[in-house]
Amino acid sequence: MVSELGYARMALGGALLLVGAVSVLFPYKIALLREVVDAVGSTRRLEDVAPANWSVLLTRIGGGVVGAVGLLWLLQGYAVV
Repeated sequence: MVSELGYARMALGGALLLVGAVSVLFPYKIALLREVVDAVGSTRRLEDVAPANWSVLLTRIGGGVVGAVGLLWLLQGYAVV
């Protein structure tokens, strides 16, 4: 039987796993969204905005870390009794 703390960990872990998976699968689109939001209010056209390669790489690495933490929390939720 899983306790309430276990359900909370599983829910948070599942959410983190989902966010991490999206960040690993679509890092360019997420980095582009971040750049577009940053460019709002500037004189640059939003069509001319593009993320740097390092930003895309850090988005993918960060997503992998978040996904790994989410997976651990999801699995630990089953262990909490």
